[in-house]
Amino acid sequence: MIKINKFNTALILILSITACNKNAKPTLPALVTNKDEAAKLIVGKKWQVVDVATVSGSYKPYTKFAADPFDSVTIPAPAKLNWFSAIKKVDTTTNSGKFFNENFTNYKKIIFNLNNDSIAKITGQDSTKQTYTINQNTRPNTFKGLNLCFAQLISTSAFGNMKTLATYYILGATENTLLLLTPNEYNEEDVVFFMETK
Repeated sequence: MIKINKFNTALILILSITACNKNAKPTLPALVTNKDEAAKLIVGKKWQVVDVATVSGSYKPYTKFAADPFDSVTIPAPAKLNWFSAIKKVDTTTNSGKFFNENFTNYKKIIFNLNNDSIAKITGQDSTKQTYTINQNTRPNTFKGLNLCFAQLISTSAFGNMKTLATYYILGATENTLLLLTPNEYNEEDVVFFMETK
């Protein structure tokens, strides 16, 4: 007769559930439709990247080579999001495997601390302090949509002060989660950040 240890069984069950949840795809936050709603949800909080995805087939539609390159940016279909965390086996002996691990590790170090005074303190990127704005972009010859734009003045010996801009499109947000389309690319596909409050 086999004696079942209830404690060990419960422990195994808990560990199994945790392991499954660890590899689960993020639940996408709801679409945000205006900048006031977005500001209420994300301003005054510290946001950290917890997962990263590329958007399948995004290279053509999101470049000047597309038939209509400046459509409104929307939440990609879940099937088009290739989450880095879902890739279970990475061959770190290859250059591509090392590149993947390095990128994923560096992305997860990124933190946006969006202060109420429109100053952003950023961790994990070259620029640590920038101003930010939330806008509904309707400018011609640019993507339409709600964006989070970071700006910084840098001094150069050749050109004097120059303003640098980085635009992230807000795909969705809740009180605790944030989905951003970044200006980055990986393997010629757009990169999406899934962030949580820290």
